[in-house]
Amino acid sequence: MNKILIASILFLVFAFSTINEAFAKTPDFYGANGVLKEHHLSLVKALTYSLEDEYLSQANYDVYIEEFGAIRPFVQNKVAEKHHINKLLSLFKKYNIDVPTDIAKKFTTKPKTLEKAFSQATKKELDTISMYSKLQSIKVFPEDVLTTFSELKMDSYNHFKKLEYNQTNSLH
Repeated sequence: MNKILIASILFLVFAFSTINEAFAKTPDFYGANGVLKEHHLSLVKALTYSLEDEYLSQANYDVYIEEFGAIRPFVQNKVAEKHHINKLLSLFKKYNIDVPTDIAKKFTTKPKTLEKAFSQATKKELDTISMYSKLQSIKVFPEDVLTTFSELKMDSYNHFKKLEYNQTNSLH
């Protein structure tokens, strides 16, 4: 009986802790993780993972802005993520693909410090760059899709550079 009670208490403490990295961890087959782990990507999967990744980036920037205020690269990148989402949504429409529900918010965490927020954002942009590098190498996709992946990769690189610059010059 005591073992069950202790196990129940531990479960509740774990389940209801306010910041729980385990619950906020992005699943293996969501966003950039999905692209980087999949071996055979269809157009539907490629666009779905890309849109999920853009949703996740936008949700992360929302958390950083809520937690630390309207810091320039976070605000700029958040606005850009909306443009990325719209670019991808136009491809979903063109190729008659069902749009996935935006569930990204449940995979975000509140960083404890501004430095941690910059670190998380920088890593996320690097993951996104890797994702788009892989996607643009799949030459069977339509040309407009490959062009979009290339543009979004460059945008992510620019986001990365802004974050890196601000992290280096603002935090030290």
